[in-house]
Amino acid sequence: MDNRPTYLRWLAVLCAVMGVFGVLVLAIGYQELSIGRGATIVLLLGASVVLFAFARKLDYPNKK
Repeated sequence: MDNRPTYLRWLAVLCAVMGVFGVLVLAIGYQELSIGRGATIVLLLGASVVLFAFARKLDYPNKK
């Protein structure tokens, strides 16, 4: 059995949690928004979406 989709899902969840944590840090005012923080949050949330899509593609290779 191939565990790659499972690992990709866990990595996607980790990226999503870290991205949401970054948004919450900004929302409560603990840190101010900067280019680096904003880029990090966008990349983490984007990576989460891409990893979920890639894991789904590995699970169902014949579906589009």
